[in-house]
Amino acid sequence: MDPIYKVALGLLLEAMVFAQTTASLEGIIRDPSSSPIPNADVGITELATKAERSARTDPSGRYSIVNLAPGYYQIEVLADGL
Repeated sequence: MDPIYKVALGLLLEAMVFAQTTASLEGIIRDPSSSPIPNADVGITELATKAERSARTDPSGRYSIVNLAPGYYQIEVLADGL
């Protein structure tokens, strides 16, 4: 898929998970006009292990990725058609 619109929460965002066995990442992806972006691909990569996880936003732009190991993550969001 060729990304026509790339949202990366400031291009690259590192998320840290502290003092927990697992964690989750959830949120809403919006375009510059604050409209939700449905069917966007949200991918995260754990920087030390390069392990990747992904989710797709629902019609209201929401996503959730659960059971994440503690670490530093890079987040990237891709969506077509904007």
